[in-house]
Amino acid sequence: MAASATNAFTYTIHNNGPGTATTVSFIGNFDYTYVTLNSFTTSAGSCSTDGNLYCSLGDLAPGATVTVTMNETFPYSSFFYNSGTASSVDDYNNANNTASLSTSFGAD
Repeated sequence: MAASATNAFTYTIHNNGPGTATTVSFIGNFDYTYVTLNSFTTSAGSCSTDGNLYCSLGDLAPGATVTVTMNETFPYSSFFYNSGTASSVDDYNNANNTASLSTSFGAD
C-alpha cells in the first residue's frame, strides 16, 4: 500500500450569459468515507461542509467567473472520483452545469 497523496481540484464556474445568474450554488461531491477534505477556497461567496462541499456563490454577471478549489488527501493507492455541480435559480440550461473528474495514484 502506497503512502497517502494530496491533490487540489479546482472547479471554474462561468456565466455564459446573456443575463445575470442569480443565487448561484455549487456542490462538490467526493468519497468522504475515504478521502479527507483538508481545505477549500472560493473566489466569491462562502462554502461549508458536512461531508460534501456546499457553496453559496451569490450572483454572477454575464461573463463572470468564480473558482472553487478543494484540497484533498487520498489515504492509499486507488481510484477516486470527484464531481461538481453549479446551478442558479434562473438557469434553464442544465446541460452545462456538471463537471466530473477522477484520479488514481499508486506506488512509484
